[in-house]
Amino acid sequence: MRIFIVFSSYSKPNFRLFYGCETSVIYTLKNGGYLIRQYEVNEADQKDAALLKPIYESGEYKSLIFPAISLKPEDIKLITLSDGRSGKKPVILTDSTDLKEFTEILKDEISKMSYQEMASKKQEHINISVVNNEDKTTNIMLQSSFTSLKKWLEEKGYYDQFALLLENIESVELENYEERMIANNARNSDEAVIPKKVEIKDPEVIEELLNIDPSPGYNSSNVVIVRFNIRNGTSNSSWENHVNMDTDVSEELKGYLRELENN
Repeated sequence: MRIFIVFSSYSKPNFRLFYGCETSVIYTLKNGGYLIRQYEVNEADQKDAALLKPIYESGEYKSLIFPAISLKPEDIKLITLSDGRSGKKPVILTDSTDLKEFTEILKDEISKMSYQEMASKKQEHINISVVNNEDKTTNIMLQSSFTSLKKWLEEKGYYDQFALLLENIESVELENYEERMIANNARNSDEAVIPKKVEIKDPEVIEELLNIDPSPGYNSSNVVIVRFNIRNGTSNSSWENHVNMDTDVSEELKGYLRELENN
């Protein structure tokens, strides 16, 4: 994680986040010059986390990472909520009361985010797109920690309209990643080998797979493609994720993974 921290003699620090592995502290000197120092940081390291925590949890940092925290309800034209997994149409909020309540809860959720939540690499899927009166768009992902906002969406009846729900998933298919790649790269149909698949219809195992967060780094020989077969009314769609064979999972799911491996 690369962070540029700009300290000014006359103002509060400003924080900018970039992906990388270094932290650059840029000191603005009274004579107009700059002094730059670079440091290696690791968000998971306790010593580094102790230094990063007050930065990540500061209002200045959050306002840069989540610009939506600075939005005023009266300046918002509409808010669009979408879940790319579900195959459902987005929900668009335009009612002034909805915009006010939504914005207030969103700001509160962001302001309460802890260092652990800010540094989390968990994959999120629900997008919040805010369009202001000048037609400028600000996007933010609905974080897992935004429980109050999710509850508000559920109580209003909006969440079920756009989000992927467990009951929308008819079945899941497991497929070996390497076999899929070999089949895709075959020069002709005679060389292609149909990848082996294992079907799952157990709701508890499907829910477990739905909530598993894929590891950011993995060995392709150890990866299983997880295909969710989704039905919404009369329409069908699918969404794919992946899971590592060595991920800590339930015994029930391990059984399906072994079945795929032994086929």
